[in-house]
Amino acid sequence: MEHPANALIHETSPYLLQHAYNPVRWLPWGETAFEAAKTRDVPILLSVGYSACHWCHVMERESFENPEIAALMNQLFIPVKVDREERPDVDSIYMNAVQMLSGAGGWPMTMFLTPEGKPFYGGTYYPPTDRYGRPGFTRVLQSVSDAWHNKREQLLETANDLTNHLKNFENLASKNSLETDIPMKALTTLERSFDPQYGGFGSAPKFPNPANLEWLLEHHHRVRNAKALEMLTLTLECMASGGIYDHLGGGFARYSTDERWLAPHFEKMLYDNAQLIKLYALTYQATDNTAFFLTAKESLEYLLREMQSPEGGFYSAQDADSEGVEGKYFVWDETQIDAVLGEDSAIFKRAYGVTSQGNWEHKNILTRVSSDAELQPLLEPETDVHEYLENCRIKLFLKREKRIKPGLDDKILCSWNGLTLEAFAVAARVMGGRAPKYLAHAQKLAGFLLEKFAFTDQSGHLRLWHTYKTGTTAKIHGMLEDYAFLGLGMLEIYQSTFEPQYLETAQALVGSIETYFLDPSGGYFDTASDGETLIVRPKSYFDSAMPSGNGATSLLLLKLARLTSQDTLEQNALIAIQQMQDMMQRQPTGFGSLNRALEQHLAPHQEIAISGDLSNEDTKTLLKIIRKKYQPHTAIAAGTAKLPVLENRQSLEARVFICQNMTCQMPISNPDELLEVFELHN
Repeated sequence: MEHPANALIHETSPYLLQHAYNPVRWLPWGETAFEAAKTRDVPILLSVGYSACHWCHVMERESFENPEIAALMNQLFIPVKVDREERPDVDSIYMNAVQMLSGAGGWPMTMFLTPEGKPFYGGTYYPPTDRYGRPGFTRVLQSVSDAWHNKREQLLETANDLTNHLKNFENLASKNSLETDIPMKALTTLERSFDPQYGGFGSAPKFPNPANLEWLLEHHHRVRNAKALEMLTLTLECMASGGIYDHLGGGFARYSTDERWLAPHFEKMLYDNAQLIKLYALTYQATDNTAFFLTAKESLEYLLREMQSPEGGFYSAQDADSEGVEGKYFVWDETQIDAVLGEDSAIFKRAYGVTSQGNWEHKNILTRVSSDAELQPLLEPETDVHEYLENCRIKLFLKREKRIKPGLDDKILCSWNGLTLEAFAVAARVMGGRAPKYLAHAQKLAGFLLEKFAFTDQSGHLRLWHTYKTGTTAKIHGMLEDYAFLGLGMLEIYQSTFEPQYLETAQALVGSIETYFLDPSGGYFDTASDGETLIVRPKSYFDSAMPSGNGATSLLLLKLARLTSQDTLEQNALIAIQQMQDMMQRQPTGFGSLNRALEQHLAPHQEIAISGDLSNEDTKTLLKIIRKKYQPHTAIAAGTAKLPVLENRQSLEARVFICQNMTCQMPISNPDELLEVFELHN
């Protein structure tokens, strides 16, 4: 039975639109919902999720599409549905509340609020009836409503206490001066939780956590700690071999349900893939391991094929489910493999662990279990194993293309596209002539983001919107993550092109961050000072699947300070790091982005200026040598940008000026001499 559309029918979020025909009378987040709750004197039932969330779909099927449960929700509450990706500020506040109430969090998030928005009870997934050791949703609804009408003073006291705790949660700042041994303590803690067999940290489920992994790469570069590089490379190798990686189409799933990276929840998120592409490209640059290059390249091709909009932006996610079944699009029967590959099937099955029994729910998730060296004796001596398997993968990919694809969340988020801009710009620089098209895609994406998301406010500041969908106008005022991620992306594309407009955009974004997000007592709020007033003005320091707002902002400020010699930016970044240093030492796995920012501060101050016409072959040769080396803490500048490091150095002759700790070497114009200098210091 199809029900009339509710108020979500006017939204643009695919997640909200999925619920537009529920019998629940959902309202979107906003004053209309809060006024309705005050008028009816009932609580708000806040439900938060996202389109690629498997258990969000389960709760919808079990409860929100159930007419009896929906009637109870409508009668007793004002139901409000929020897409956490559209409103990370709202999600952050109430997720902290859920964690304080229950000690755990996740999505779907189910929260009960006063008509003023104060939380007093909540959890995550509730089954329709009591099971899995969880109370049934019907019983929860009735119990909360009964308490609201008969024990309201107690609930209001809980709501006030919890709101006060949320406010205090933002005031965990350390009062001590900044310590410089935090990275070593963090490494020791990570070593204790490292899995030496399969890589990653802790036990199942395993998440990639790119911020921590990129920190390991940067820490190794600064102090040459072999263990840091070992933990990173083993993790990347195991992930790229496992079922979390799509061996036919490229790209990574959200996380692995087991410790071996074998069985993922199959949703693919833009933010995961953007961060991992950048990480694999940089690790290739640092190690010259071609396997990392191929993983990055295949994942870039996945984004271009599956996730890019015609305008140049990138969509948010692909679901785990197709035809209502989790993973159906991605898994294989042995007989299906045999039918497609014929006589090549045996070697492919050995390479990718395919059996008649399957390795997941009687199906096969492709996972690389045999190396090229193990497979070579099974083939003719002149046969290249990589090319052989690639031909097999192409055949299977083309067969898979005929299946019904998972659902697509086609909203375009500024922050996630900022991460994607970083990925394309870094890959273009690292891969160079081996992948020339990625720079063009980075430039197209940068232009798209400025066209659709950027505007100038009445004070002349560059401002951003948060979300956009093709055919509509961008909406929801940008949050700290939008400015910080896009700023980092603009810095990377400047480093890849040396076109000054990208640097100027990064500087303008930092100017807006300092104006609208800076907390005078230190650190940065997630929401702008002229944004919507919430019960708490959140501040994020802990990394989630993405870098925290303060982690990304601190990194952006430090990188820009290196290029522009603006001490104020560096000082503001260091204050944000210093405030969290006690927590960083106790829980280092939650602060990979702040640890990266600290590495940026602790590394020797090195600047490289390149003079000469960038289209000249002599200049290109010098630049190619510079880009061959992994140099995460070096400010590199060229072209016509107005920067101190370029002052009086923009001559026509191709030269490289290397300065470290305020001391400059003689300029180098000979490629062999430049190569010798880099070999000596890397």
